[in-house]
Amino acid sequence: MYFLGVLSGIAIAFAAQAFFRQYKLTERNKED
Repeated sequence: MYFLGVLSGIAIAFAAQAFFRQYKLTERNKED
């Protein structure tokens, strides 16, 4: 159970990081 929680936490962090990176890219393209 503990391992599953850690795994889901890592997955959420990875998804959030990817989303934030994509968001910054779109924002940069808007300014251009």
